[in-house]
Amino acid sequence: MTSSSTSIIYPPLLYEEGKSPLQHRSMNHNCFVSKIGILKEGLGVDVWDKLKESSLAVFINFAELEYTWVAQRVHFLLTHKLRINNFHEVWYLIDGRPIRFSLNEFAEITSLNFDAFDPLDNFDVDHHDFLKEMKIPTTMDGHMWSELLKVLDFSKTWHVDKRLMVGRLCLL
Repeated sequence: MTSSSTSIIYPPLLYEEGKSPLQHRSMNHNCFVSKIGILKEGLGVDVWDKLKESSLAVFINFAELEYTWVAQRVHFLLTHKLRINNFHEVWYLIDGRPIRFSLNEFAEITSLNFDAFDPLDNFDVDHHDFLKEMKIPTTMDGHMWSELLKVLDFSKTWHVDKRLMVGRLCLL
């Protein structure tokens, strides 16, 4: 049993109190949860149901449950992060006490797959032909939401697998 007079020294905050670069900025620069509902209509119910069974369902669930308050909580956590040198966990200072959040806990909560990659898997896939079919430029900057919305208009007759790829791209 430890004495209550013993003080434990925790790692310092990643940023000094009130000095985080995220302190007075919005986290939500380009993501609007309300726009996710447009995907259901544009992709079709069959694709929507498959997306809800995928690892990206967490985003759909946020939209359907209207979790707009989550951004405030995440912002609070990011501005109260402790300086820890462990890639598999993060620590936050909440009400003067540290809280550890591991990658395993994150995987359990979100149902996302955090298993190690198989070194034999090939992730080098050329999507240029598919992007041309979607009439989207093949730039390194990523794709704009407005470009992806145009794809929803003319992809309604595409095979389920292609519409599923469009849906994944939109959610990401």
